[in-house]
Amino acid sequence: MILVLEASTTSAKAMVYHPEKGTIRVLSKPYANAGEDRSLLDAGTVWRDILELGRQVVWDCKEEIELVSLCSVWHSLLLCGPDGEPCGPIYSWADVSAAETTAEIRRDREFTRLLYRCSGCMVHAMYPLYKLIHLRRQGMELGDKFAFCQGSYLFFKLTGERLTSDFIAAGTSLLDVAERRYAPRLLAMTGMAEAQFPRLCNCRETRPLREESARLLGLRAGIPVMVPGPDGGLNQVGAGALHPGEMTLSVGTSGALRVSVPRPTFSLEGGTWCYLAPDGWLCGSATASAAGCVDWLAKGVLGGRSSYAELERELTPHRGMPYFLPFINGERCPGWRDERRAVFWGLGAENGAAELYYAVLEGVLFNLFQCYEELVELCGAPDTIRVSGGICKSNFWLQMLADIWQRELVVSNNEQASMLGAAVLGMQVLGKLERLEQYRPSGDRVILPDPCMAEYYRQRFHEWSKVYQQ
Repeated sequence: MILVLEASTTSAKAMVYHPEKGTIRVLSKPYANAGEDRSLLDAGTVWRDILELGRQVVWDCKEEIELVSLCSVWHSLLLCGPDGEPCGPIYSWADVSAAETTAEIRRDREFTRLLYRCSGCMVHAMYPLYKLIHLRRQGMELGDKFAFCQGSYLFFKLTGERLTSDFIAAGTSLLDVAERRYAPRLLAMTGMAEAQFPRLCNCRETRPLREESARLLGLRAGIPVMVPGPDGGLNQVGAGALHPGEMTLSVGTSGALRVSVPRPTFSLEGGTWCYLAPDGWLCGSATASAAGCVDWLAKGVLGGRSSYAELERELTPHRGMPYFLPFINGERCPGWRDERRAVFWGLGAENGAAELYYAVLEGVLFNLFQCYEELVELCGAPDTIRVSGGICKSNFWLQMLADIWQRELVVSNNEQASMLGAAVLGMQVLGKLERLEQYRPSGDRVILPDPCMAEYYRQRFHEWSKVYQQ
């Protein structure tokens, strides 16, 4: 049995997985005392919530756990003192306080291109490299600090070791993505030494669970704990999309598309990213806010007065719908303008709550469609598109996606593809799976596009793109 612990953007998660029976138990809990935008998180709260859920699923399954596998967000930063105690909050990918710093760096186009082709990451405030540069410019003393990501801190608490995988560290913008090691030139930009960051290793390495953490989880001390993997990268594993010609699209709080590539791959204008995978590289493109925009509208604007199902029942798409740019947390791909903000365009007195909801759903997918076109131009059109995440709960949104892209979609029946990917990687570590590519999920369903909607969305996307260019 494998215990998977995930520290996601918005919640703690725990799962028990059996290599033959599949998922035994899954629990999820929104972080307590987290800010509305989840840009800053309290490390102690995340740790306690993870422990609570882990202990609960272990108690529920009442079978022996052989391995603990860890999953976390790909881009986060936590600074700790020499004693390992946090010196401040976890800065998540949603934190764009470094936007002025990154805007200044991007003015030097040649230097920006050099940074992108070295790290695989465009200059953007979500990456820990630029958060560190910004904090240093703000006067923070970094010489006595140790830098963790959300996942490596979780590993440190469980094992007592400052160790992380190159898989998740690729999302810091501190690695030479081709060499799979910290890049001295990038480290120098932070003013910190390599020894202040977790030591890099392969994502399959483990260390024993220390006694105190074992007691808190209700487990036996010494059980192997895997170094953390990133949610986005593990999604690719859990979706069974490591084969050539397969693209994943995960739409949760944020949204991302990914394809496996045999070598580091970079777009001409930097509209995509390139990170590490367990056995190669991933090329992708992403939007910072997806379901996060929907939640913002439903709770922050509409006050929770209508359910999504009620809003969808009121909808009949027409050309008078407003447009929405989904940049409530700034723009990632393709423009990487972290200072951008969301906007409704063409809003009239005749537009009600349902039409605002429609515009948000459509705006998120149009931004992702831009990302899709960038990836297709760089890597070729995929044979298969595998969809996972919160979008799978909404048939309305899924059908809109298929109609905009005019592509058949393979939809996962597992909402927790990232946790499943962590379990699959764990199976390989336990010797129960020879190659990750052998894993194929079961129970997927197919969504077919409506060709009658192709022209409607083609024109809508054309108009939306003009708004985007302004």
